[in-house]
Amino acid sequence: MPRCNYATIDGAGATSTEAVPVNLFDGIVRYYHDSDLLNTGFQYDNGHLTPVSPPGATTSQALGINLEGVIVGSYNIDSDAFGFIDNHGHYTTLSDPNGVVTRATGINAFGTVIGDYGVTTGFSAAFVYDHRHVHDDRDRWRP
Repeated sequence: MPRCNYATIDGAGATSTEAVPVNLFDGIVRYYHDSDLLNTGFQYDNGHLTPVSPPGATTSQALGINLEGVIVGSYNIDSDAFGFIDNHGHYTTLSDPNGVVTRATGINAFGTVIGDYGVTTGFSAAFVYDHRHVHDDRDRWRP
């Protein structure tokens, strides 16, 4: 059996940790649960765990990372849920005005973001954000 190296990834005070995906440069993002069962997003790189949480967030989840290290995810402020783009500490909030929950789940090398948002209980729609427009699976374009 081939030998491999592994490292334990745990946030401060974490009771459980989830870590996926990995980009080509071994950038890992996801989130951990603290003792109050609140999520905190993180980036794990070269043995260092860095929290990823937009200002004012009560919870966060880092859900994707591209080759440039730009991270996307979701966060809550109280009961409101938003998507975010973290471009090396500069945050952009994504929120569909018709949605109740917005999540950014992936980003490519060009900065195109994919995600989803909930519009009613039990129903969600997908979106693509390309810095100029948002396109969702309901065939609407918004500036």
